[in-house]
Amino acid sequence: MYHVSNNARARKTARIICGGLAKCLEEKPFKKIRVNDIYEKCYVSRATFYRMFDSIADVLSYESDSIFEEWMKLDEAMTFPTKKERSLFTITVWLQHKSFIKALVDNELGWILLETFSKYSGDLKKIYSIPFDDDKKSDYFISFFSSLIYATLVVYFLHNESESIEEVYETMSYSTKLLAETFE
Repeated sequence: MYHVSNNARARKTARIICGGLAKCLEEKPFKKIRVNDIYEKCYVSRATFYRMFDSIADVLSYESDSIFEEWMKLDEAMTFPTKKERSLFTITVWLQHKSFIKALVDNELGWILLETFSKYSGDLKKIYSIPFDDDKKSDYFISFFSSLIYATLVVYFLHNESESIEEVYETMSYSTKLLAETFE
């Protein structure tokens, strides 16, 4: 769990720590990164790290929440003529954070995305006009949605990032239609 207060100084320090982790991810796999590596890269003390984060995975959780918040702000400020345009935009925003996403994928940490999407399920219901009033049905949708995004990213990296965002969207769209037909 992370413990970053909402004041500007704390958020700035958290961003610095996230930057330190990003530098470490450029040099070695997530599983080999230690807290010492991070604070050596970003010049914060060990005490500062542990005041804000319980573990390195918590830095990824904070980053996931930050990306989600960025996505929501950008989405809110834009008008999308079609659902496809919104979906392409969503994929683009998340893929702008490749080192973070790659760390999740390479280390099978998809639960971090599920945790973020669950935390912000109200925002998702709003922007995607999810019709569920029932929290249980809504939970299933959010779980499916986050898993779909995560699974898509896994395959994208498995294919060495060879597809365009448009191709990723088309394959994702086609696959969800096939799934819907399978369950009807």
